[in-house]
Amino acid sequence: MKSSRVSSQIFVLLLAGVIGVAAQTADKQLGFAEHLQRSGDAPFALLEFKRFIYLHPKDQRAASAHRQIADIYFGYFQDVDSGKAALAQLIKEFPKSKEASQAREVLNLLAVHRGADQSLLLDFLEGSRLARNGNATGAVAKYIAFAGKSKDRNLAAAAFLEAGKLQLSKLNQPADAIKSFEQVAGKAPKSPAYYEAVFRTGEAWEKIKGSESKAMQAYGLVAASKNAFQAQAKSAVARLQKQQNLPQRQFDAKIAGKYKSIRTDYSADTMIVTIELATGSDSVVKATMEKALFESIGKRRDPKHSLVVNAYYSYPITEAGGVNWKPGSAPKFTVKKMKTEDAVKTIIFDLFKKR
Repeated sequence: MKSSRVSSQIFVLLLAGVIGVAAQTADKQLGFAEHLQRSGDAPFALLEFKRFIYLHPKDQRAASAHRQIADIYFGYFQDVDSGKAALAQLIKEFPKSKEASQAREVLNLLAVHRGADQSLLLDFLEGSRLARNGNATGAVAKYIAFAGKSKDRNLAAAAFLEAGKLQLSKLNQPADAIKSFEQVAGKAPKSPAYYEAVFRTGEAWEKIKGSESKAMQAYGLVAASKNAFQAQAKSAVARLQKQQNLPQRQFDAKIAGKYKSIRTDYSADTMIVTIELATGSDSVVKATMEKALFESIGKRRDPKHSLVVNAYYSYPITEAGGVNWKPGSAPKFTVKKMKTEDAVKTIIFDLFKKR
């Protein structure tokens, strides 16, 4: 009985030892493969990653090994077909892993841009690899260089978007990120990357002190249209409004017209903005004044200060109305109808201005 108990204990110890050695061997094998890849010995790293997968097919880290194999095929050998095959195998073996999700994105990219320059596409994927491996600076440089060379405007926009996201989240460079996001709109304003770029622009402006109004503008643009980031943008607008005691919009921003800023003054704790706008219906005039209100709120000297917008059809002759707002309360709008004599005065004044 005693000898049986001792034998069981010895067996457990031996089993633990075997498992420990196996785990240690797996760790060393994977570590060696990663070391070879970091050292630039891609062909040998490829063999070691394959050996790790062969010996430890059920190890969750095998998903990462599959991804590394694809990276080597894409980056070192410039072999798109073998890289795609490695990603397909990854998805098959580890369908619910984060690596499989990344693999699907890459395969989708290659499928959508099947006719594009393959070597350029591989540059884009190299930027993705650098980002995953923690080299944000190198990835940004690769993405921006790619965007400068790519003839595909949508792909260039996607590259600027990825560069901007890294500048914002990893490198803490919000001003540079904004420049990258603005390139998305310039390259492809109707691309899938557009609304995300505008939303991320809002996030970037929030990191720059005193730029809350610009962040609000970016979020408001995204919130006003149906897109994948609309709900997040609406939440961001509500959050900023609550933080700054900002008013709720009463009019559709899409109907607001253009206006010309004439002057900005201060009286005690009230900022006074004077604008000139075009004639229109009451709702259009109010929407335009509201637009001026929201674009001026972030420029107050103190978040507790009130704001007044005085509007003219033709400054300083014909008044259009105004908005009076105090933090914590709803804006009060007034619209003055243009009478016939006012219209005549405006025409005469405009003629004098043009002489």
